[in-house]
Amino acid sequence: MNTDNMEWYRKSKHISRIADIPDGEHWVAIEDHSVHVPGDQRSIDYPGHGYPAHTERSISMLLFDDKEAMESWIKHQEAQYTKRSYKILHIRTPQVKKTISVDIQ
Repeated sequence: MNTDNMEWYRKSKHISRIADIPDGEHWVAIEDHSVHVPGDQRSIDYPGHGYPAHTERSISMLLFDDKEAMESWIKHQEAQYTKRSYKILHIRTPQVKKTISVDIQ
């Protein structure tokens, strides 16, 4: 992999679980993905039976350490021959204070 102008590669992290999102302010790229699942033979031979072909759609998140890494990633994406659909988000995870109160009369 050519790492020229790919600082984003070292300063980003793919997020697959909520627990992987660190607290604080971040730039995030969300990308569309899809996978075609072919139907089974029964659905081909007997339409309406079996498991038909379908497309499973999902999104993935790429979290950047800073704005410059995100901008570098965008430049890299736009230079590709085949472009993926993506959106950029600027997020901030708030600090949530949890309290428990018990009032017995």
